[in-house]
Amino acid sequence: MKQQYQALIVDLSFQYVRFGLIAGDIFGDAVAYHREYSSQEVSNFESGLRTYMDEINLEIPPDFLVMSHAGPREENLVNFVHRQWLIDLDEICKKFQFKSWFARNSSMATAFSLPFLKSKDVLTETGQDFVFPVGNEGRYTLVSVNGGIGLAQLVISEDGSCRVYAAEGAHAGYAPRTDIEMVLFKELRKDHTFVSNEMLMSCRGLEKVYGILAELEEAKSLDLNYREIIMYAQSDADKYATQALEIVMGMIGAFAGDVALYSGANDGIFIAGDMAFTIGTDWQFDKVRAAVEAKGKMSGYVSDVPINLITNPNTPFFGVVKAFLEQQARSDAPSELAKTVA
Repeated sequence: MKQQYQALIVDLSFQYVRFGLIAGDIFGDAVAYHREYSSQEVSNFESGLRTYMDEINLEIPPDFLVMSHAGPREENLVNFVHRQWLIDLDEICKKFQFKSWFARNSSMATAFSLPFLKSKDVLTETGQDFVFPVGNEGRYTLVSVNGGIGLAQLVISEDGSCRVYAAEGAHAGYAPRTDIEMVLFKELRKDHTFVSNEMLMSCRGLEKVYGILAELEEAKSLDLNYREIIMYAQSDADKYATQALEIVMGMIGAFAGDVALYSGANDGIFIAGDMAFTIGTDWQFDKVRAAVEAKGKMSGYVSDVPINLITNPNTPFFGVVKAFLEQQARSDAPSELAKTVA
């Protein structure tokens, strides 16, 4: 295949590495040569990129490498902590002959996708078809639950322009709300001087909670990963799995409600990430709603906030495409579009 695309898109997620190509005037399902690989099957990012390019016979790379990534980024260095990959985007561009790169973390990318989501991409608390309120200004909270927790806010101004802000609230100190949460907190404090939100209310946190609950009753827990815990909970096959999932649902709701409360982003709460995709239609909206509203005298402030579950795992992939195309449309200077590699 000779070059006919503007950008090669990458999404580095908790479980998968996704690739695709765009021509520059499309968004969403029209991404070409979309491929998905398990992150466990890819030894490193370079080999995954090479495998993809060879598979689709891409002879000449597009000008831009556009990436959505889990984990932090410092300038050109992406730290994909789930696989302990340190990716130098400048070096990748030089080695694969991209002219520039553009990168956003996966939570920001997902937030950019919100106005473009369709009813098939989202489960609503009410069960009604999802319709994003296009044309209205507002502030929206996104909580993405994966190996850790991603947090972002989408702000739509009166003129319809969008801004996305990422935050690191998942790394703030965890505050237990219930007796059992206090017990879990004290158990974690035995091994950790600091207990953050994401240590409990994440996919890995679900595994911790499950193990602690069994230990408290001196019972032998099964060696389950978070997906297996969810499966056992959904089928009522393991009481500790059921209890763990209910507790973590409450934690996620409390955290999302806190974010909406102290940021004013209360026009909608969106929950995404691998936990959301895995649970799907069995998502416990009642547990989340109760925790969102448990805000004392300020419960009324968040009582009408719509709660939505994003079930399409490709939202970071398509969101970073939107972010890239919007920034490109706003600027004629390549240096403002992306990092240009000399």
